Amino acid sequence: MKLITILVIVVIVGSLGLGTALGLFIKTAQDSDQVYTFSASAIQTPTPIQCGTIPRNFTKWFEINVIGNRTEMSFQSVTVFDTGQQSSSFLPLNQTALAEYKATNSTFESIIVPLPSFFDTGDVLSASMSYSLNSFAPETQTLTGIPIIEQQLVC
Repeated sequence: MKLITILVIVVIVGSLGLGTALGLFIKTAQDSDQVYTFSASAIQTPTPIQCGTIPRNFTKWFEINVIGNRTEMSFQSVTVFDTGQQSSSFLPLNQTALAEYKATNSTFESIIVPLPSFFDTGDVLSASMSYSLNSFAPETQTLTGIPIIEQQLVC
């Protein structure tokens, strides 16, 4: 009976030790040098314009600015909400024909996507953006208080 008890304790302690040792080799958090922030703006241009490879001309645009070390960052989508109208729009960001990526330098990038026509100048938007880093699970970032303002868009 004592031998079985000792054997069970050895197996449990050994399993915990092995699990802990193997856990040291698994990445569970973002690298310490992976620092980034997001900001957004919503723009209505005076006349329809084409931006980059986006196939049509639009007057309403949503721009996400990514600031910082974007190494291994992959964007999936953004859902834009207008709570005043109770409307929303799902916009893909994963290098589709309707997303223009504009890297300014190694620490600043803009992602520009057209907004549907049911959003109007003066509407205040919120956005929920989905992205992932390396092979980690996707994360969501929420940006709020984004008014649609009338100005020129630089693509």
